[in-house]
Amino acid sequence: MIKSPDLNPFQALLLRVGHANKFQYQIYAVFALKWLIAGLFLMSLNFLFLTEEFTCTEEEAPKDFCKEWVCQHREEFWKLHLKNPPRSLAYEFEWYVCGREWVVSLTQSMMYLGSFTGYVTLPFIADNFGRKRSEMISWLIAVFGIVTLSTSMSMAQAGIGLFFCGMGINTAINLHYTFLKEFVIGHTKEIMIITLQIMFSLGVLLTALLAMYVPNWRIACVAFFAIPIVLLLYGYVYIEETPEFNLSKGYNVLLESMNRIATTNERPLLTMEDIEEELKNYTAPEESRLGVWSLFRYKSLRLTTYCCGFVHMAVEFIYDGTLFNLNRVGLSVYTNQMVVAAAEMVASLYCNFVVPRLKRKSYTIICLSLVGVLLLLTAFIGTLKEGNYAIAELGVMIAMRFMLSSLWGFYFVYLTELYPCEITTISIGYMNAVGALAATASPYIKLAAKSWSMVIMAGMSFVAAGHVACLRETKG
Repeated sequence: MIKSPDLNPFQALLLRVGHANKFQYQIYAVFALKWLIAGLFLMSLNFLFLTEEFTCTEEEAPKDFCKEWVCQHREEFWKLHLKNPPRSLAYEFEWYVCGREWVVSLTQSMMYLGSFTGYVTLPFIADNFGRKRSEMISWLIAVFGIVTLSTSMSMAQAGIGLFFCGMGINTAINLHYTFLKEFVIGHTKEIMIITLQIMFSLGVLLTALLAMYVPNWRIACVAFFAIPIVLLLYGYVYIEETPEFNLSKGYNVLLESMNRIATTNERPLLTMEDIEEELKNYTAPEESRLGVWSLFRYKSLRLTTYCCGFVHMAVEFIYDGTLFNLNRVGLSVYTNQMVVAAAEMVASLYCNFVVPRLKRKSYTIICLSLVGVLLLLTAFIGTLKEGNYAIAELGVMIAMRFMLSSLWGFYFVYLTELYPCEITTISIGYMNAVGALAATASPYIKLAAKSWSMVIMAGMSFVAAGHVACLRETKG
């Protein structure tokens, strides 16, 4: 039972018009579908740029030196040793192998650079000009990006498409946290946030499954990404602007919005007297324009912002870095991604169980430390020359991604508790921006030796755990 005295004025208004009813489930359904598509697309880079190893006979070159031997010859000779290359962007316009792999990494990193740009620019619009408008702009940018990618006739055009896809999709789905925070009250909000993470993991799983049966990158882009992203533009009609922003436009705007929610939820309509009664003691924030500088204004927030920023960078780099290494550990890249995605779905459910019970700071430190240990174990297994350790490698990777995914949902709760409500969206936008900046470097990690790439990511995990030790505890 939610008690009115425990609520702010906007939540008290929502209690009257419905705080976990048809309207809330409508916007949640739109958000869930967008998170599914986001997981489907954002984790598809391995398959959009899928590569295969060259094949050599024993007389030509040993298996471990086949690629090196083939790459010594001209491009025409490469095709004799890979007669059926994947129908991916890595072979579409030119063969980006044999010293040209950096082009693939550079193109992949454009998506993360776009995410960084979106996180820097659009949260300011969200806090100062409205969440709904910002979400719509973000999704329109994603539509432009996926159309550009699907019609690519060069690697440069593909990079531009990925840039705008990352800028639009990542920014839009992170705004959904704010919508749920301002429109849903109680345990329903926690369930919705956790299940959004599950939908994302389901999209990651479906990416590998669909790539197995639709190997043509262009067909996959049109059928599984472009069409759903365009259709989801219609979801905009179900979303309302958040109450606090509507109030800044006037009592009449807030009343009209609340009554549309009441109508959808089949609740009695409010009157202007109801609005005035609930807001009689409400004082609007003094600042009408907030920005990233708000995170550094006070000494107490500067250390928090620095430490949280580094942790976010580390988690993003490890998450995406291990994604790009899935074809170098365990079984096939398809099997690896499906199994890892299933583990992440379980981790999201597990996160729903642990969030209300565990200390934020302690659990975050433990998770980051375990992730570092498991990455070092993966690196050690990769150095073993004798025997087949594919299953062991995959098992360790599953455990590592499970811990990382459970930490991800848990850490977002921790992050929102570390900052005042007025700058929550800005803080999340800033953290996602610095995280995206680190993720921009993640495609290049696969160019390093497998064991070294794991050691680098392990080191970042341990250092991030040390940064969490400087933060305050918020639970209890």
